[in-house]
Amino acid sequence: MTASLTVEPPSKPNYVILWRRQYCAVIVAQAGCNLAHFAARIRNLTKGQRIDDACSRPPQHSLMTRLDVQLTSFGTVQMMRFLITVLTPFVWWFCRVLFNIEFHGVDNIPLEGACIITPNHVSYADPIWITIPMTRRVYYMAWHKPFRIPILGQLMRMFGAFPVNLDVAADASAQREAIEMLRKGRALVMFPEGGRTRTLKLMPFKMGAFRLALTHGVPILPVTIKGAETIWPVGRMLPRPGKLTITYHSPIAVERLPEEASRLELKEKARQLSRKAHDIVGSALDPERLPAEAPDSSKDNLSLETNT
Repeated sequence: MTASLTVEPPSKPNYVILWRRQYCAVIVAQAGCNLAHFAARIRNLTKGQRIDDACSRPPQHSLMTRLDVQLTSFGTVQMMRFLITVLTPFVWWFCRVLFNIEFHGVDNIPLEGACIITPNHVSYADPIWITIPMTRRVYYMAWHKPFRIPILGQLMRMFGAFPVNLDVAADASAQREAIEMLRKGRALVMFPEGGRTRTLKLMPFKMGAFRLALTHGVPILPVTIKGAETIWPVGRMLPRPGKLTITYHSPIAVERLPEEASRLELKEKARQLSRKAHDIVGSALDPERLPAEAPDSSKDNLSLETNT
């Protein structure tokens, strides 16, 4: 008697389960890296080494004091990396479903080194939309008033935002913070229009971001946000479904001006650079979203985010 062998056809892979497994593997790997860095910091602290200049304390402080400061800073940074890693796929999926979001020119995003990102500004969600495909940490200048709200202010700081006071001509504290970000080789988002457009048209660019770029010799990354003016314009409480396109243009190489350059030369160079970035950003917008007159970038203060 011969036993028959039945061969079942291969079943189709369950892509949902595969995605979940891959996603969990990424989270576990990230957690493992965090624990490894954490253990390394503890070992260094016990040897009396100062690892983090921003959070270390002078040698006369006790080990427990230095340990507490290091763990607080380290825990916040690692927690934000973990949260960004976890949330990014869900945010991308949500925007893909609700806004049919598309990204063009992602390869133009610098992977490292200081740079200033200059998008047009239409909605509250602009900082989130432009950073979805970015694999590096990004920092923002934001209107100072939301920072007064206890929970919201803490969350904004944790996600890389720092305040700029728009009630003064030039916020020295925000300028120092921005300069420090560039010196550390970080990516800094600055909205050169100075606030969300209320006319649904591209507004003139102020020169603050471009003065910084010229002073420190860092590249400019122009970014165009198209479609946000119909999804979440000023005056609308919540966003509505629509078509959203984010375009990352080729970075503008900026040569650092010599220290002996005059203020007049710096102002003129910044005006030329702001007009160039304005034209690049506008090139990916519909004609009806462009200003009727040439942009006036005579204002050179560092007011870069109003959200009003």
